[in-house]
Amino acid sequence: LEKAGLQQRPAQLEMIDLVADAFSHQQIKIIEAPTATGKSFAYILGALKANQMRVKKGLDPLTIVVSTATVALQEQLYFKDLPFIADLLGEFCWSGSV
Repeated sequence: LEKAGLQQRPAQLEMIDLVADAFSHQQIKIIEAPTATGKSFAYILGALKANQMRVKKGLDPLTIVVSTATVALQEQLYFKDLPFIADLLGEFCWSGSV
C-alpha cells in the first residue's frame, strides 16, 4: 500500500485480518471502526486475502457480495476503491452496479 502512496493504519490492518478470518472460518463478525479508518479497503482486502488463502488450499474462490447503506458509498466503491485495488493488485475481477 505504501508504494501506492497510501499509509498503513494499524486498525485497518487488524480489520483486514478479522475479515479474512471470518471468511476462512465461515463466521459472522461485527466490526466497528471510526471514520477514516479505511473500512472499505479493509473489508475488500480482507475478503481478497481469504480468497487467496482458499485458492492456495486448492479450493474454489468465493463470490463476494458487498451491500452498502448509501448510494454515496456504492459510488465510492464502484468508481474509486475497487478500480484502485484492481489496478494495484491486478489479481481479481469485479463487477457491479450503482
